[in-house]
Amino acid sequence: MKARGRNEGSERDVVWRKAAVTALSWISGALGLPVDLVRASDGWQNAVAPLLREIAAVARAEDATVDPAEIVAALAALPSPPGSKGSAYASLERGQRLEIVEICESIVRRADAAGVEVPLTRLVASLAHVQEQSFQQLPRVPR
Repeated sequence: MKARGRNEGSERDVVWRKAAVTALSWISGALGLPVDLVRASDGWQNAVAPLLREIAAVARAEDATVDPAEIVAALAALPSPPGSKGSAYASLERGQRLEIVEICESIVRRADAAGVEVPLTRLVASLAHVQEQSFQQLPRVPR
């Protein structure tokens, strides 16, 4: 049996996997840190993996397949050179609404409908919402 590539599978699988790949940006936005700083930490994989397991559980409830280990490996393979901000942090800098709040809230609604517990996704949505409202007032240390 042929292994499924990242962009193969049902449309639902692809959409859920693409949402899951953005989870690192969600954490970056929730923390108010550029992606390169998050990725430079030793614990980024341990931070994103439980969130990906929640996403996978909700995806399964909607008959889609997301493999958290596959997503972590894909994220680890992506370059993150110094100065990489990620879309969520860049949105914070521009004072824009964070798309991750809406994405996480959508996943929470889907989880509630399916009876799936997603405490980390709820936490990320809440923290990202706080960042969205307060980021411009927080002191910044030049890099």
